[in-house]
Amino acid sequence: MLAVLLPEMTGRKTLANIEAGSPIAVTFNRIVDHRTVQVKGMCVRVRAADATEREVVRRYLAAFTESLYFVGLSRAIVRRFRVEPCVVAEIDVRELFEQTPGPGAGARMEPRP
Repeated sequence: MLAVLLPEMTGRKTLANIEAGSPIAVTFNRIVDHRTVQVKGMCVRVRAADATEREVVRRYLAAFTESLYFVGLSRAIVRRFRVEPCVVAEIDVRELFEQTPGPGAGARMEPRP
């Protein structure tokens, strides 16, 4: 199971498209080296984020801010991002795909034990 946290404000269109039982694909990219993975699965449920999850979002935003600063974007711009309130989409992962630019992009990945 994978929990993806989505900001309500900027995630409205996504939230309108997903519900329990909906197929969903999520792409994760590490900006400093372009390492990218796509996850496909089924949305099990969408729910409000709890206090612990909201704290995770705050820590992620701080780390994301530093990653963007590292590649040249002003921290002041990133600090304007609003990630709360947020909801959690719980995903039953069915497939993983390598999406890092290069010869292996698009290849199916095997989950690690």
